[in-house]
Amino acid sequence: MVKKSRTKIYQIGIMGSESDEVNQELKTRAAELGKEIAKRGHVLLTGGGVKGVPFYAAEAAKSVGGTVVAIIPGFSPASFRRAKVRNAKVFDVIIQTGLSSSLLEKNSIGLDYLNINSCDAVIFVSGRLGTFAEFLIALKANKVIGVLDKSGGMNSYFADFAHKAGKKIITTTEPRKLIRQILKNIPSSTV
Repeated sequence: MVKKSRTKIYQIGIMGSESDEVNQELKTRAAELGKEIAKRGHVLLTGGGVKGVPFYAAEAAKSVGGTVVAIIPGFSPASFRRAKVRNAKVFDVIIQTGLSSSLLEKNSIGLDYLNINSCDAVIFVSGRLGTFAEFLIALKANKVIGVLDKSGGMNSYFADFAHKAGKKIITTTEPRKLIRQILKNIPSSTV
């Protein structure tokens, strides 16, 4: 018989820059986010990229025994097998959607909706237009939103944009503090 835990397990998304050009400080801060999510027993969810901020967070979460889920684009069984082989050491679950990850392609926004709506809370770190699209979806879906402040990219606009939309988001430069505040703000009805 499996004992049910009284602690709720949340799915916390980390969305952000998948660029190779991430400086060491940002890599370290992303890794701290991943470790904090895992140490607290929650699931980290990303878009499954093998580079950039979400990957560094996923890799760090996995290094401390965390559970990591990747929701990926892709259309063919071969691309799914490649993703599983390439990412097996980091991702526990890989969900291939058949949706595009390019804003220029048909069905691209569907992948973003799937990623964001699979999360109880979403943290944004750096990023460009794709991250901004995910942010807008999270805002519209009334997700608990955290922004790792001073991480660059589009993030510098998020607080102002949320304020103008009448929405509250959590911003701080400290990963550990951001995770604590996020967890305090997730409504108990999400699980």
